[in-house]
Amino acid sequence: MITRYFDYYVRRMQWQPPNHKYSVWATCIRKFRWKKGQRAAIIDDNIMDDSQVRETVKQTSGFSGREIGKLMIAMQGAIHSSETGRLSHLRCQEIINTKVEEHNEKMKMKQID
Repeated sequence: MITRYFDYYVRRMQWQPPNHKYSVWATCIRKFRWKKGQRAAIIDDNIMDDSQVRETVKQTSGFSGREIGKLMIAMQGAIHSSETGRLSHLRCQEIINTKVEEHNEKMKMKQID
């Protein structure tokens, strides 16, 4: 589920090669999605490799699908807010750690009730 959400929310932000053939529908969506002057995301190759996926699955055990989606949207936001449009391995891990801490705090609050 982690890799599926990562591919859906983050990986597809990367620029496709210019000779890539799109359907008419996909072409219309890309024209709407990519505004003039907007840059494509640069995602380091070592992000969400096998070892990081395994570690992320361990860290996010107990997360709902919605929480995993929010984790990936936070990664999307990190790409958009960075000056270079790059998502590094270190930044990705920081986001994961932050979301895990938020989840743990939420679980503590639930136990208090």
